[in-house]
Amino acid sequence: MLAQLDRLATVATLSHVTLGVVPWSVQVPAFPLHGFTIYDGSVSVVESLTGDLSLSESDELTRHAETFEAFTAVAVYGDALRRLLGSVADDYRRLMSHPEK
Repeated sequence: MLAQLDRLATVATLSHVTLGVVPWSVQVPAFPLHGFTIYDGSVSVVESLTGDLSLSESDELTRHAETFEAFTAVAVYGDALRRLLGSVADDYRRLMSHPEK
């Protein structure tokens, strides 16, 4: 876990990467029941328990794009992201040193 958090913090500094994380402390704009990946604005792929769904209807793509934009608006980036990841790492270290709590 700590190595993964460190790797995320490092990757976030790369010029060709935009990494954002939605903190637990913010009110999220929606509660999607699944994740999705939008490819070139022409298809959105949804992973389900039984397989992948490829969605390409305009209204489906619009809804997924709007949901993604809503989450990007509440995510943190840059220095704020690295502080958040550091805080998560600190919390994890505390939990591991006192697992009974």
